[in-house]
Amino acid sequence: AIHMTKGGVVADENTQVLNNKGEKVKGLYAAGEVTNTSAAYSAAVVFGRIAGEKVASEIK
Repeated sequence: AIHMTKGGVVADENTQVLNNKGEKVKGLYAAGEVTNTSAAYSAAVVFGRIAGEKVASEIK
């Protein structure tokens, strides 16, 4: 089955969530089915990893 959230949050190539003005929301990252994507499993895994790395670097 295909699962997706049509019209979910918008994230950039670094998985950082963008507001309605296209500005980055500080500290907010998203990947997978909550984003406005085609629900590709491989994309969810890849962008999930990117999101994890970005968050970890902010925490350090």
